[in-house]
Parts: sequence; C-alpha cells; structure tokens
Amino acid sequence: MYKSFGDHTTSGGTAEGLFNADGTPQELKLKSLTRTYIHAFQGTPLQMYFNTQDASFTSTFVVD
Repeated sequence: MYKSFGDHTTSGGTAEGLFNADGTPQELKLKSLTRTYIHAFQGTPLQMYFNTQDASFTSTFVVD
C-alpha cells in the first residue's frame, strides 16, 4: 500500500502507507525498503553488501 486514500482497502490509515497524513514520507519505512544494488556488471559479480546502519554499499567483481 503506497498511500492511505480512505477507501475500503486502506483501513489502517498511515499505519499501512508510506506517507504521513501531511504527505511527508515515513522515514523508518523508507529506510527499511531502500537498498543500493548494481543492475549489471561488466564481468562476474563476487560480492555485494549494503550496510543498513549507515547506507554504505560495497561490491567486488571480476572485469571481463
């Protein structure tokens, strides 16, 4: 559920959606859903790691 529109499918208000009643995003929900990743490699991926504490991302791969 993206936003609470008050229809019959969204009975939980802002508890269900990603946004507060004033339209601002709910930061903790967005943080839990957001991840950095690499779509395509020019080679073979070996490792990808996303740190949920500081949002840092590292990846290693062998270039073709």
